[in-house]
Amino acid sequence: MFLYINAAWHFQVRRCRDMLKELNITVEEMREVSKAGAGLLKFVVAVLGYCSVAREIKPKREKVSKTEAVECVAALDAFKGIPGAK
Repeated sequence: MFLYINAAWHFQVRRCRDMLKELNITVEEMREVSKAGAGLLKFVVAVLGYCSVAREIKPKREKVSKTEAVECVAALDAFKGIPGAK
């Protein structure tokens, strides 16, 4: 199974958080009921944590990508200015 976490939409993440608040259960409490359920809950909590971090990092990642592209073009232009370079 392939899970593309970066495609999780904001409303999906918000809905999952709301559902977890409604359930008001911890992983330890879930483990007493079901080991499989506890594992799944732990996974969901981890994915939601990843989504919140990814949301903060996304604009920074895009800025770095743009900066790298500008630097690459500048380096290529500088290389073209060197005598004997093609």
